[in-house]
Parts: sequence; structure tokens; C-alpha cells
Amino acid sequence: MGLYVLIGIAIIYRISRVILFDSDFQYEFSMAEWLLMCCFIGLICLRFVIDGYYRIKYARSCQYIKNKNGIWEPFSCILRPVKHTGWKQYYLEDRKEFCCHYYVRYIKIREKLDRNCQRGGYTFLEAYRLQDDGECRIYHEKRNETLKIFLLIHIKEYSKEKMKELNAVFEDYWLKFIGKKKKVKDASIIFLMCIDEYNRLLEKRLFNCQAIDQSRRRHRLPGILVFSENAMLTIPERFGTVFGVKEYKKMKKELLKLLDISERYNHVDRFRCISYGNREEYEEEKTEKLLNSK
Repeated sequence: MGLYVLIGIAIIYRISRVILFDSDFQYEFSMAEWLLMCCFIGLICLRFVIDGYYRIKYARSCQYIKNKNGIWEPFSCILRPVKHTGWKQYYLEDRKEFCCHYYVRYIKIREKLDRNCQRGGYTFLEAYRLQDDGECRIYHEKRNETLKIFLLIHIKEYSKEKMKELNAVFEDYWLKFIGKKKKVKDASIIFLMCIDEYNRLLEKRLFNCQAIDQSRRRHRLPGILVFSENAMLTIPERFGTVFGVKEYKKMKKELLKLLDISERYNHVDRFRCISYGNREEYEEEKTEKLLNSK
């Protein structure tokens, strides 16, 4: 970018100098100036070509991904990388992820959300059984062409295969309750993914400097609760600085309300998190579950 500016300034300076101080307004470009101007135009065109190619081929992480049947795949490319360095770190200070210790076992979370979703206007539709004793419970609220979906998910470990299975579950839900030809102008999904065991793929895909992106009237907000990591609940930060900010804040507030917590439970810093629930009771139930499983 700096090279574009320097070449542009050199050309503009040369032309303006001749126009201002040469009364005949006659100007002939030297070979060096022709080369500079061609480089300037060529670099700009190359920049647009590369940027367009990148957006088409490689920026799928922030796009509305559909399967071969034209149905949304909300569990594909959930998050995208973001780095906070230099001036951006100051500028993005209000976009930190939400973290707190949520000491509530899955069974009680399910009971809580069944109750709070009903109060919030959601209708419980169906509970899907997943492999490895997993579960996906679907609630939704539909008004005209606007659709709000909430999913409670319980899985043993995060994996690519599990995300494909969840996309298949979502497709079945969509065909059964919405319909392939039914027009939905705005759709938003909030999902709480409860994971028993932490693994490296989970760290790479969901915890390694990632952010949720909102685009194309298809909004997502994941909440990730990992039981093996001291019941750590994480809501990723938002990616965009303009688009989707309103939807992100609204969905985040709704998820916290469904979980009976608020922003005051957010972390003080990365290494000192506020907790919700009774830790001693949580640990006792966790130990009892481990003993019964043996």
C-alpha cells in the first residue's frame, strides 16, 4: 500500500508542477515516468484481482455455507481466525470473548433450558440422538419470515465427523419443520455445545484466537462449555466491526439470559474467571458419575 502511495504522489507532483509553472501546458512523459505510471496501475489491478480471488476461493469461513441440497450448514466453519496486534489490540478492546466457570451438570442445564426456552417464546421440537451417547435438542421461534433457533448439544469430544453429523441433524430438522421451499429471510442460530473432553482439535478450531462472523442474514452464536476444563463456558468474540454487531450483542444477551447469567459473570482476565453454580456439588456429581460409569 505504501508503494502505491509513493508512486501516485510522484506522478501527481510531476504533472502538477508542469501545469502550475509551465505556461504552455505542454508535457511529455519520460520513459521512467511511463514505467512508474504503468507499475502504479498494474499494482492496483493486481491488488483487486488477488483480493477478489481470495474472497471467492478462501474466505468461505465467513460465508453462508450450504450443502448440495441448498440447506444451510451452520456447523461448517463456525469461527475464523483473528489476531489482535499493534493498534488493533486497542481498537478491538471491547470484543473480548465471554468466559466463566459454569458449574452445572448437563442434566440440570437441560432442565434449565427447557424451562427458560419456553418462557422466552421458543417451542421444543425434537431431541436427536447422536453417536457416542450424544444429544441435540432443537427449539425454535418462527414469526413470518424470521426464524430463531436454539440448539442444546451434548457430545463427548469435538471432531469433524461430529460436526458433519450435526449438519445432517440440522438438515433433517429444516426439511421436517421448515421445508426446502419455505422462504426464510432472516435466520439466527444460538447453540450451546456441551463437551465432555477437551482435545487439540477443539483448541485449534474453536479456542485458538477465533471469532464468530455474522453475514448474509444467517447469524450464529456458539457457546462452548467444556466439562473437563473446570466447566469453562466460552462465548467467542465477534469478528466484524460494523456488520452483525447488533445481532451479535442481541444473541449474546439472549444466550446469557437462557443460562441465568449476565455480563457480570464475565472473566476479569484470561486467567481469573468468575464462576456460576456450586462447585462442590458439581465435583461430587462428577465423581459419582465417574464411579457409576466404571
